[in-house]
Amino acid sequence: MNLMKLQLKDIIKNKRILAIAAIVIILLAISPTLLEYVTSITGKTTISGSRVLSGGYKVAGEGVLEIIDGDIVISQSYAGEFKIELKDSSMLKIVNSRIFAYLPFTIEAHDNSKIIIENSKIEGAGAVIILNDESTIVASKSKLSTVKLTGASTINSTESEIDYLIMYQNSSCNMQQSEIATLISYDFSGGAIKKSRIEILYASGNSSLSIKET
Repeated sequence: MNLMKLQLKDIIKNKRILAIAAIVIILLAISPTLLEYVTSITGKTTISGSRVLSGGYKVAGEGVLEIIDGDIVISQSYAGEFKIELKDSSMLKIVNSRIFAYLPFTIEAHDNSKIIIENSKIEGAGAVIILNDESTIVASKSKLSTVKLTGASTINSTESEIDYLIMYQNSSCNMQQSEIATLISYDFSGGAIKKSRIEILYASGNSSLSIKET
């Protein structure tokens, strides 16, 4: 009798373990944010169509990450959890796409890397785009949230909207037919702004900006 009771307890215990394991598997399947991962890219990777992104990307060397004709939702547990990081002259290209984020996420470019954004919108809380080490962003007919330039980085913008553009450390801007809600320039930064609208402008620290209406 005691042996049967022990066997019955073992069976119940094993069933409970299996049930818990099944619940964990289901939760991981329906909640990608429970799995934190970073995808490394050294070649060319293209993302398109409707997607939910819930992990980070590291692009290096000759790596290229493309988001083409995409309708992307950024899923995060907290602001800044999701990051796209470019290093060693790599590239991020966003074309004909909509990216929506409930919380701000980060795109960082280092080591002379390049970001190209064409005919795209980054909506919701948007992206904080940070360029370092002589990196470049080229925006055309696009809507961006926050762009921060440091370390002699550059932004070239045509027919685009930017909420915040902040420049430090000899960085520069070339803006044409663009709208900037707030532009802040420090530390010998500057550039040329033509046929564009700026709502708030603050410049100090030997900044130099050329603003022309025609």
